[in-house]
Amino acid sequence: MNRLLEPRWAIDFYVKLGKTGKEIHAMLKAADGDNAMCRPDVFEWRKLFRECKSYEDVEDAERSERPSTSTRDKSLARDLQAWLDRDNLLNATMVSNEFGIPTSDIRPLVTECMGMRKVCAKLVPRLLSDEKKNTRTLTYQELLDHASATLQT
Repeated sequence: MNRLLEPRWAIDFYVKLGKTGKEIHAMLKAADGDNAMCRPDVFEWRKLFRECKSYEDVEDAERSERPSTSTRDKSLARDLQAWLDRDNLLNATMVSNEFGIPTSDIRPLVTECMGMRKVCAKLVPRLLSDEKKNTRTLTYQELLDHASATLQT
């Protein structure tokens, strides 16, 4: 069965049992977790089912605009952040292949959702924590000391 149709069948069933929109959303959230249908959509479908009385009478409206691409923002951003923490010298094609999302969706995800920007060939956080600033300062100082010691010999 189509994964998008399953919550609608459940909503239709719960409406017939006389459940409220809040109760229906709570049950869908308990079953699907973060992948559950959002609350406004649950209320909209509940209203349609109450008015039409049957799932078969309700159909999706035709859409002329370009279909949206789901980025699963929170979970994808968390996984991508962990991946970038391990290796920040990645290109969009590598990220696209790893996560199975279009290359065109990578840049907005990284810049807007994760708050990162590109510096040289590295993706770095826009705001560094104090701990990371200190770590970078110590690392660069060690590199400078090593380079100067190498030049003196």
